[in-house]
Amino acid sequence: GFHNGFWDALQAGGRKAAAELGISLEFRGLPPTAGNDRVAAQSALFDEFASRGFQGIVFAPSDRIRMATPVRKAVIKGIKVVAVDSPVETPLLSGIFATNNYEGGRIAGRTMGRLLAGRGDVLLLAHPTRDNQATRDRELAFADELKSNFPGIRLVSADRTGGATLETDIPAVRKLLDDFPGVKGVYGISGTGLEAFMVVLEERKLAGKVALVGWDSGPAVLEGLRRGSVSAIIQQNPERMAYEGVMAVYRAIQGKDRREMVDTGVAVITRDNLDSPEIRKLIRPDYRDWVR
Repeated sequence: GFHNGFWDALQAGGRKAAAELGISLEFRGLPPTAGNDRVAAQSALFDEFASRGFQGIVFAPSDRIRMATPVRKAVIKGIKVVAVDSPVETPLLSGIFATNNYEGGRIAGRTMGRLLAGRGDVLLLAHPTRDNQATRDRELAFADELKSNFPGIRLVSADRTGGATLETDIPAVRKLLDDFPGVKGVYGISGTGLEAFMVVLEERKLAGKVALVGWDSGPAVLEGLRRGSVSAIIQQNPERMAYEGVMAVYRAIQGKDRREMVDTGVAVITRDNLDSPEIRKLIRPDYRDWVR
């Protein structure tokens, strides 16, 4: 699932940095056959890159704990490694460039609380990889915000998972709404989860009647926001993540390793600010010359 708006922006940012530096960059994602065992597939890519003589790897970790081993093996071989999108529990990284996903989750909870005026049942679709720190933080923080500041809102389901692709998330959302009818709000913690909720709410004539808050825009979701099917989007800056990540791994290769941890920020997008210059720059960068 690495060909959508988020990953296209990530690829564009990385390629822009590589072009400025005059270095070679290869953009790879996990194959559909990886299934839910993304760690094994991502580890295999690390082994491949090492065998081909790459000097640096910038990657979005599939697991905050298990991916520490491939990072260590790569560093031992002299490869510099930078994480984007989510952290890894190892001190060997040459940098982490990611959203503060816990703070973003609190913002999502606050947004939902205001949309529902502090009352109602809500649910979320969780990420299938439970040790992905980014999505886990979004889930936990959302629940924490509701519990702390919106006691009239009940989170009725927080542990059902999808499959991290639109094709697998749509049936998961259908089953979730079948099992919890009458909810007033739903929360998608990924771009595919958000779009899946939008699709199912529209097919059931519930769009605009159920508050929908979620992460990361794509063309379909932005159109859904404009017509009122989506209430609010928590938008990351993946282009900046990858741009800064490639710059950092290059510095590390040159012996100027800063081991930075940088919060690349989030914005809340609604129909009211969708056409503002700041938001348009964030959601509609020019990818045409960069995505392959």
